Amino acid sequence: MNSPGDSLSTVHRESSSSPIWLTIYGGAAAFAAYFCMYAFRKPFSAGTYEGLTLLNTEVTLKSAFVMSQLCGYIVSKFIGVGVCSQATRKSRGITLVGLIVWAELALLLLAVLPQSLKPVAMFLNGLSLGMVWGLVVRYLEGRLISDPMLAALCCSFILASAYVKRVGLELMQHFGIAEFWMPFATGLVFFVPFLIAVWMLESLPEPTHKDQVARMTRVPMNFSAQLDFVVRFFFGLATLIAVYFVLTAYRNFRDDFSVDILKEEGIGDIGEALTNIENYVAFFVIAIVGAMFLFKGRRSGLLAMFAVMILGSVLLAIATPLYDRQVIDGRTWMFLTGLGGYLIYVPYNAALFDRIIASTGTVGTAVFAIMLADFIGYMSTIPLLLGRDLLFSGISHLQFFRIFTYVVAGVSFVLLVVSGLYFDRVASRVQPVIESTVGSEL
Repeated sequence: MNSPGDSLSTVHRESSSSPIWLTIYGGAAAFAAYFCMYAFRKPFSAGTYEGLTLLNTEVTLKSAFVMSQLCGYIVSKFIGVGVCSQATRKSRGITLVGLIVWAELALLLLAVLPQSLKPVAMFLNGLSLGMVWGLVVRYLEGRLISDPMLAALCCSFILASAYVKRVGLELMQHFGIAEFWMPFATGLVFFVPFLIAVWMLESLPEPTHKDQVARMTRVPMNFSAQLDFVVRFFFGLATLIAVYFVLTAYRNFRDDFSVDILKEEGIGDIGEALTNIENYVAFFVIAIVGAMFLFKGRRSGLLAMFAVMILGSVLLAIATPLYDRQVIDGRTWMFLTGLGGYLIYVPYNAALFDRIIASTGTVGTAVFAIMLADFIGYMSTIPLLLGRDLLFSGISHLQFFRIFTYVVAGVSFVLLVVSGLYFDRVASRVQPVIESTVGSEL
């Protein structure tokens, strides 16, 4: 059996002669790592916790779990803005494993604490998981082949939520695992696969000189560099993050309450329906976003990324009127809302900021912008859930989601067009300077 050092040498040899092999290996490692992470984050949402509320208020216990985990997740994202953008190669792997162990211990607390304190366990769970994404992206960014690898990584969170919820349902239905113990049991199932995935990430080589010429050198960013990046591109970042603020709440609501929405739609075998829908969503998203690597020019790649995101907003705008007029059924509507939403959401988590760094000539890391957007974006979900439970408790999850889709479609279309025009203008101004420094585009 090869040692980690042997594996590392193999990856270096293969990557120098076969970018395709490195793309597959790196994409698979990142996909597996984040897919397994979801087993520690989302299985709780497979439960319905019917009839249970938070301290006898109108807030349901499930909403309390979602909000508590999100509070921890938001704090983690804030910490991660600095930690992930400054992380060194030596610290990434051990940090990833430590975060997952923390998350699993929090799920153990969820099982054993009294009902009134269970939201505290979910807060602690979220507190560890918010930095995982940024650390995984650090292994992949800044390469000519980053787009397909990052697309594979993004595919993980499209598929993982449905699959880990299905595992959770199976553990309850066929193995008699109690609803509050199910998240801990699901995490145990995925712990060893997560360790293997991190080992694979650790064996990836660093970006080559050719990568650095094409996509700019990726180095840790101190506070001064982070502040300079925000000030330089404030308007474009503000419009992008405004979209992400609304979109994150939309995506999280669809994810956390998909079981409830499908049940209200009258669809049987919800576990199978969820995985089938998300399989199709993931296939099309990874195909479309992964194909962005064909746009090797810095400016053309950025414009292509914005075009994909605007396409997603158009799909959202079309899908719901078709559903309202019964032209399409509930399954097709859920597929289209997933496809449209993720075509906007996925680039934020990977390739969009990677392209912005490359096209604007910034020396730094895309992870800083990703974590900053995540920190602000996740703050939207808590007021959404409180508003849903306190102000719109009279309408179903299905109807609330339908109305919300119209809002997201309109806001995202307008602001993405504005932001796209802004960054294209910046890229066109900076392009001659970049080419005079590092040569023509690859």
